[in-house]
Amino acid sequence: ELFVWEICLELDSSEKTKNQWITKLRNAVTRVTLLLTHPNIGVQVLSAARDHGMIGGEYVWVASTAMAEASAKAFNEDGAMKPEFDGLLGVSVYLDTTGGFYK
Repeated sequence: ELFVWEICLELDSSEKTKNQWITKLRNAVTRVTLLLTHPNIGVQVLSAARDHGMIGGEYVWVASTAMAEASAKAFNEDGAMKPEFDGLLGVSVYLDTTGGFYK
């Protein structure tokens, strides 16, 4: 069964709004979430997911190109990966504009 749920968060959404959204997601049937979002919002969503026990285990997070390309946000100053990025799958689209792939 495919479950599609769209949520819009503003860059300056309140903590209460983010926590309400992540609680609804935690209570949903789905355990695979696709983050099609601005990297700053994605980081906030992943942090909220971590705080609600939704990183690792039975949860999978797939990041869009914007999140995948902002991988520097996944690391602390000491170079260690932040726990909320553990197991995150990044998808980055590549389009061959030379026509080589399509010949």
